Amino acid sequence: MRKKSFLCLPVLLAIFFFGQNIKACSVDLSTTQAGHGGLLNIYSARTLPPSCYAIGLYGNYGVFTDKPDYYTQSSSKETDYARFRGTLSYTRGILDRLEIGLSLPYVYFRDNKPPAAKDNLGDLLVGLKYRFNDPETPFLFKSSLYQLGALAFFTVPSSNKDLPGGLKTGNRDVGLKLILTREFGLDTRRFLHLNLGYTFVNEQRGEDLDDILTYGVGVDLPLGPELSGLAEIIGSQNRIHKEKEDPLEAGLGLRYGLLENQIVLDLGLRAGLSNVSPDWRAILGVTFHPNLDVDGDKVLCANDECPCDPEDYDNFQDEDGCPDPDNDSDGILDIDDQCPGTDKTLALSIETKEDYDGFADEDGCPDFDNDDDGILDIEDECPGSDVTVLMGRNTKEDHDGFAGRDGCPDPDNDSDGILDTDDDCPNNPEVFNGYKDEDGCPDTLPKIIPQIKGEKIILSGIHFELNKAIIKEESKPTLDKVVHILKSYPKMRIRIEGHTDSLSSDEYNRQLSQERAGAVRTYLVYAGIREDRLVAIGKGEREPVADNSTKEGRAKNRRIEFIVIEGRPADIEVEPQAKDLYLEK
Repeated sequence: MRKKSFLCLPVLLAIFFFGQNIKACSVDLSTTQAGHGGLLNIYSARTLPPSCYAIGLYGNYGVFTDKPDYYTQSSSKETDYARFRGTLSYTRGILDRLEIGLSLPYVYFRDNKPPAAKDNLGDLLVGLKYRFNDPETPFLFKSSLYQLGALAFFTVPSSNKDLPGGLKTGNRDVGLKLILTREFGLDTRRFLHLNLGYTFVNEQRGEDLDDILTYGVGVDLPLGPELSGLAEIIGSQNRIHKEKEDPLEAGLGLRYGLLENQIVLDLGLRAGLSNVSPDWRAILGVTFHPNLDVDGDKVLCANDECPCDPEDYDNFQDEDGCPDPDNDSDGILDIDDQCPGTDKTLALSIETKEDYDGFADEDGCPDFDNDDDGILDIEDECPGSDVTVLMGRNTKEDHDGFAGRDGCPDPDNDSDGILDTDDDCPNNPEVFNGYKDEDGCPDTLPKIIPQIKGEKIILSGIHFELNKAIIKEESKPTLDKVVHILKSYPKMRIRIEGHTDSLSSDEYNRQLSQERAGAVRTYLVYAGIREDRLVAIGKGEREPVADNSTKEGRAKNRRIEFIVIEGRPADIEVEPQAKDLYLEK
């Protein structure tokens, strides 16, 4: 997935004369460029795609007024002169990230000395530029917005004629330039270029010359759909350095594209900042880039960043000419990705990358709330996964107001072992004391008050299963109270009487009451009361205490009574407010 750039157009640029080569300080900075340029005089690290080519024609005109006359090597004289330099260039992409460039200059010089005009061809310059990092696989930089390149160049003598004043041609120089290009954002067409180069000067050029260090910085800013503004500073220095006698210039320019950027026009103006630089220099250039379509994807060479690989047209960066097999770079190919990503999702900042959280990771879609409980996974302590789904485990928040919004279900809020669905008090744990332990609510044992009517001790709270002599669990606290009384008064002997209502036959009721009285006696024996202190008798329905014709009356008649046979303590207080015993038949 590469970014479209206005600078994809091949601008083959001329580097222009700054001074004459008589003095060592007057170094010729303007060795002619060859290759895909960036600005008027600054290189871009970008390269032409394979099979794409460009032809450029550039010219610049510099004016020098009241400058020291370097031609006569007399600093006391001042003179006016002008130079024109034109360059014809050709650049072609030969491999991925590698291009070759050729440029041939023509120099015209005019001053007030005979002969007034001098001209000649310059030396042919051959350059190879290589871009180290591909936008898909950044080299040195983690972001593909940075690109690093290198340009190696050398000159081939195309004329051995010397211009007056020592401006020589027919030289064999070699050099190397490092290039860093920084792009700002997607499709912004804003660039920063940094250049640093070194030229090894042929010793035959003169003993006053030395190797040359060149440098430059430039920016490219969009001003309209096809218009860009350019700004740059360039300079050079050699080891035989004199202050203000090393070339240095700063300039501004405009670039305009025509016919879908097949033709690019450059216009610039620069000012000299040193004694050997011109007062001003005007620049005009045109570059022709024929729009070929090598891979047949209908994206022409000028805009095709992958000229050998056809665009896949999936509504994602379809204008760059590159196939995007994985639009959102989540490792899942678009053909298998249910959320591949498009230009629209990118513009709206909609995340489409698979989040790889162990839940449905093969579909290519991010799952922000795996268990659909309304709590995002980043805040969900139980987000859910393929494993929980496979095991049938519920991870959804139950939204019952307990434990905030942690994203986890709380099936038993109070951890009392009774599920909230069956718990009458889900946020208050059950007190397991044998009294209503199944309702999930904390309970205090009902106060058991012994009531004595004559020789009878009546305690409420003894219950049996229907038509059986099985004591219910909730009755044990009452029976334990009887145990406590008997242990407190070891001389006391009691008779346990069982009573029923009048339903069923007399014989059945007598037998049921006998079995229930016997069950109570057995409980007391197991609790540590001696058997000889306990007598169990079943009375059946013969001694009712209420009307058996009503439901309430029958409930009162089903009872257990404890009759003190001997050893009645004088300090057992009679509680007239105590209720009678109710038993279930």
